[in-house]
Amino acid sequence: MPRPLVLLLCLVYLSSSILAIQGLDAELELPHRGCYYTNWAQYRSGMASHKPENIDPTLCTWIAVAFAKIDQNELTPLEWNDEGTFTKLVNLKTVNPKLKILLSIGGWTLTKPLVEMSSTAAGRATFVASSIKNLRKWALDGLDVDWEFPHAADKAIFSTLLMELRDAFEKEAKETGKPRLLLGAAVHLISDGGFDGASMNRTLDIVNVMVYDLEGPWDVASVGHQAPLFKGPFSQESPLNVEFIMREWVAAGISKAKLLLGLPLYGRGWLLTDGAASHGLNASATGPITMSAYTGEAGSWPFYEICDRIVKDKATVIYDENIQASYAFTNSWWIGYDDVRTITTKTKWMLDNGFGGVYVWDLAQDDFFDLCGLGRYPLLKAVLAATAAPPATTTITCTQPLKELPEMIIPPPSIKPTSTLLHTSQCVPFY
Repeated sequence: MPRPLVLLLCLVYLSSSILAIQGLDAELELPHRGCYYTNWAQYRSGMASHKPENIDPTLCTWIAVAFAKIDQNELTPLEWNDEGTFTKLVNLKTVNPKLKILLSIGGWTLTKPLVEMSSTAAGRATFVASSIKNLRKWALDGLDVDWEFPHAADKAIFSTLLMELRDAFEKEAKETGKPRLLLGAAVHLISDGGFDGASMNRTLDIVNVMVYDLEGPWDVASVGHQAPLFKGPFSQESPLNVEFIMREWVAAGISKAKLLLGLPLYGRGWLLTDGAASHGLNASATGPITMSAYTGEAGSWPFYEICDRIVKDKATVIYDENIQASYAFTNSWWIGYDDVRTITTKTKWMLDNGFGGVYVWDLAQDDFFDLCGLGRYPLLKAVLAATAAPPATTTITCTQPLKELPEMIIPPPSIKPTSTLLHTSQCVPFY
């Protein structure tokens, strides 16, 4: 067999082996461009009402529906029309066949029943069985566990829940011949205390890191950016920045390939103190920015409202080079947010540092109806553009001739080629 062909087959085999070792599903499109779909955004008024019909499925590699609920320890729909929503989302695969649809449990308001269910072996067994049954019934591809947030006392049961879900998903896949259900989790800070990195790395396919809400108007006195890439919310050295938190998760034992950087498609804002001398980071404030005209939330505006108010209120926009993120202000209000430049910078940082991808919270807060004249979904399109850039060409110079490769490394017929690209360092053993 010609040497170049043997080497190619060897790389295919090694690629598949690495995927298996890492626990990644080879069918997942990489890098991840995950998208959370919030099932309550449908109830917003007018143009802000967001439904499956508003989604461009080419912009996401997976969509997670937030949230389902747990009723008598069973996975059940939350909204009256969730099952119809699942069907509509699954049908998006006709446009993007690689798209995966997940279902999220937990969240800020629905974590309590998740904790209660997890606290007993019987509760977990019921939940695991119902998850497999219902995810298959709804033709969904997996489960996302958003436990906000496990403390040190919860570490054992959180890890046990993930392990029992993963074991059951693998067993069901072997018995049925169907692709294994995917398992993900949303996490925040290591300092929350309830995370066992090694266990999570064994059980999870996707780890969504919520590197946002690091500052907000719950701290009334002064303004700060909620998701700085570097430094901290006030452009001072702090562990509350994207870079530090992502590296902490790597140090905890999570494979970079599984770690996804969270991108907020909304901003956190304040009302400024009258006559404030400064409008920059750490400026004096009196409380949360006025309630959003679209989401009804005080202290937070979706991206499309921010860009609209910037024009209407003639706001000043600053891109802070120290934190690599944007904010806008007038004499009365201030808001920190991720714009196209910020999103692009973070996405490229993710790629340059070898992480598995990004995800957005959430679809309904991008400008999906083109209020600002930037086109539909400008932030998601910025992610797509940043991840679509062709990789740099690398030339490998060998100081020794290629050795004869033993026949045993030729992959068996069961190994299918993948699109995964290996780092050149992984070729060293073959020279």
